Parts: sequence; C-alpha cells; structure tokens
Amino acid sequence: MRILAVAVAVLAVKQGAADPLTLSAESGVFSQYVWRGILETDGPVLQNSLTAGWRGAHLNVWTNQDLDSANGRRGEFAEVDFDAGYDRSLKKAVVSAGAIHYTFPNTLSAANTELYAGVTLKALLMPSVKAFFNVGSIHGSYLTFDVSRAVSLPQLAESVKWSVELAAGAGWGSSSYSQSCFHVREAGWVDFHPSLAVPFAFSRHWRLTPRLSYASLARSVLGQSVSSAHGFVAGVTLGFTLAESTAR
Repeated sequence: MRILAVAVAVLAVKQGAADPLTLSAESGVFSQYVWRGILETDGPVLQNSLTAGWRGAHLNVWTNQDLDSANGRRGEFAEVDFDAGYDRSLKKAVVSAGAIHYTFPNTLSAANTELYAGVTLKALLMPSVKAFFNVGSIHGSYLTFDVSRAVSLPQLAESVKWSVELAAGAGWGSSSYSQSCFHVREAGWVDFHPSLAVPFAFSRHWRLTPRLSYASLARSVLGQSVSSAHGFVAGVTLGFTLAESTAR
C-alpha cells in the first residue's frame, strides 16, 4: 500500500493542474450490511468514510460498525478498509486504478488486498466496468458492470438543490473467486445491485442522501454457504466536503 500511495502521488503531480485539495467525510446508518450480495450484518450498521483527494488521486478510510448484537459485537468495528487510487478524466471516459486493503477487527476474518482498474464512459447512462483482482486469501477476480443516471429536480430553496440518482449493476466472479466466497467452483454472475438515491445539497459543503438498494444473489452462486438473496437495504448518509485551493 505504501508503494501504491507513492505512485498515486507521482501520477497526480504529473497531471499538473492547479486543482484544490479536497477533504470529505460521510457518515451513514443502514438497515444491514451487504457486500457483493453477501450478507455481512443482518441488522443496523454505522458506516463512516473519510477521503482526501488531490489532482485525481485519493486516499480513503472506510469503517463499518455494528449497531446491534446480530453478530455478537454491538458497537464494535467489524471492518476498516484503506483505499488508495487515481482517476484520470479523458475526453470521453474516466479511467481509474488503485488498491483496497480490507481489515476485519473484532472478527476471525483475515485481512485482504485487492488491486482494481476501471473505465466509465461519459455517455447518457455512464456505463462502467471495474475489475478487482484479489492478492490475499480470497483468490480470483470480481468484475462489476454498472449504469447510472442523475436527474436534477426543481430547486427547493436558494441554497438547497436535490436530484434523483438511479443506478443498476451486476457482478461477475471467476471460478476461484466463487469457490472462495460461495464454495461453488464455477465462473459466472455473482450479484445484481440496483439502487435509488435522492441527494440534497445544502450550500457547497453539506449533503444529505436517503438511499434504497436491493441486493440479489445470482443462482450460479447459491451453494452450500448461502441459500437466498437478501432483499432491500435502506439508509441515509450525511456528508461534508471542504475544498482548499492550492493556487498561488
């Protein structure tokens, strides 16, 4: 991760733009925690995110904290992730690359690291594909194919803007990935994940976002470790972004 962070910083400097340094924080409460179709916590959770970004590069820390005793760890952190990446905006697309290091305090799960790369087209539905290559204890690769569309709504007040964001996607796993996660040694679709969000932007800094998503496992991975899809996940997040100009 240290080598990747240095590489990200070098790429950012080469971009050469006088972009501002951005610092953002987000905190959200959700009815449960589902990751790539896998039910991690069957109960409410608190998820926090802190991100620093500069010239396309970002460093992020993300946490998941159980709020009830569904897994026997009320109030404890079950996951802390570290993400270092770089996004480059081209004329018709945005390309991205980076790495995520997953850690699982207060659990028996081993830490994992994934390298990722993706591309998003600047088109009507913003189609994207992103590939994750695990270099830890979960072997194999996971690809997600997504589309999204944001529609601005009539302004509510002078300093309040809101919109509707619709998204849908599907994840595909290699045979070794499916074997590690689901004990099914077969490459194929893993999960489907449509979502609806209604973000409210207050001034330039604050953002409140109610969100509803649906997690559905594909039939190809319904093996001995899982038996069904997990349904709807509802939540709301509150975010704050601070931009500090670096121009001289």
